Amino acid sequence: MSQSRKANRTQQFLFPPSLDELVGPDDPARFLDELLRTMDLRALGFVDPPASARGRPAWSCELLVRVWLYCYFRRVRSLRQMEVACAERIQLMWLTGMQRPDHNALHRFFHAHRDALRALARDVTRVAAHAGLVDMVLHALDGTKLRAACSMDSALHRKRLVQLLEEHGEKAIEEVFAQLEALYKTEHRTGEHLPTDLSTPEARKQVIQKALDELKAHRTQHLHPREPEARVMMGHNDARLRMDYNAQVVTDGEFIVAHDVVGDETDYAQLTPMLDEALETLGERPDQTAVDGGYVSARELARAATHHHELSVPPGSVDPPIPPADAPFHKAHFRYDAERDVYECPLGTVLPLSRLLRSTSGEPEQKVYQCTNTACPERARCTRDTKNGRTVRHPADRAALDLQASKQPPGSDRHEAYAWRKVLVERVFGLLKWNDNFRRFTVWGRASARAQWALVCTAFNLRALYRRWRERQFYLNVAR
Repeated sequence: MSQSRKANRTQQFLFPPSLDELVGPDDPARFLDELLRTMDLRALGFVDPPASARGRPAWSCELLVRVWLYCYFRRVRSLRQMEVACAERIQLMWLTGMQRPDHNALHRFFHAHRDALRALARDVTRVAAHAGLVDMVLHALDGTKLRAACSMDSALHRKRLVQLLEEHGEKAIEEVFAQLEALYKTEHRTGEHLPTDLSTPEARKQVIQKALDELKAHRTQHLHPREPEARVMMGHNDARLRMDYNAQVVTDGEFIVAHDVVGDETDYAQLTPMLDEALETLGERPDQTAVDGGYVSARELARAATHHHELSVPPGSVDPPIPPADAPFHKAHFRYDAERDVYECPLGTVLPLSRLLRSTSGEPEQKVYQCTNTACPERARCTRDTKNGRTVRHPADRAALDLQASKQPPGSDRHEAYAWRKVLVERVFGLLKWNDNFRRFTVWGRASARAQWALVCTAFNLRALYRRWRERQFYLNVAR
């Protein structure tokens, strides 16, 4: 007769079970162990601290790398939870040999090896590439907004600071500094008050003026003192302004082959740097890379062509506009003469080059051509600005747009390739944000955010590699 099983903690063993018996042959811990043994961690920048006769022995970089990779593989990203995992998870006990680094050691290791962690991420991608697992037919590039560790409430905002100085007076300043003191205690996790040199109204006004000067120096309307590289951006889902970073990836749909974190609100300036990053990692270019309209600018397309990157862009994003019949003075009816670098209006008037618009936000440069014919009989129909005359804007590198348009006429393979963009990259962002639940950086500063994003992307690639390794689709060259 069968009986229910119960825990028997008094059971004695002639030969006690070892950790090696408790970790299965296809466990992710064994895969990570084999993978790290194929890598030269010292060459990547993981150098153990020198031996010292004083104090406790330092933690080995190899041991701490194992902890960080396994925890991110298992979606454990809190330092204190990582510390607990070292004491409770059998797989981590096996990886670390029963060592238990605390959260302070893990924190110090991360900040001392941020560049090495990004180099490790590139090496993991190269493992997949050398095994022939990365598809080199079509890649996709896109960015997503991720919240910075700071909050909007504790950031500096030009409009609010100007109102405090000019309109609301000392009472409003007192209220704001009371709020800042509460935030100071929360974010610094201390019970300390703001510095005593801010006790007088005059000193607080000087602080506000200094903050305004800092905003001017950074050429922005919003700035967080501890996150000066984060920028106010619009969230995709809740449509609210937040202090964000712009996280970039290039992917083939299964592996992330390039990644970065920038503070730019737009993607215009990220096209060529991200494609070059992927090229440096893989050593070769894919047949095509699909990008959305946020990356399409004449300047960046010209740079990409110079670097021999082949692109698929949204249909219509590089095509010249179709002239509407019911609007005779629409821009599409103006003819551009490339030889003379002028525009000619439908009535034959020549519009010479007036000025060049340069944007500080990373948007493409544009040439402005202006009509100087004050006696034109159709001036009122042609433009609302009858005083200054009609202007026509023209991308500074329009030839690059025309070249790209010639590569993907309607119905071409590149149009079909672009349709696969969202299938490749949106899937990756969906897995990272929903399955991994990574929507906000938990570290301060762009350098740390880049390292954390590298770890998140590395964990994504490791899971894909582990599936192939478990199914024996590729093998790691480890001396046994």
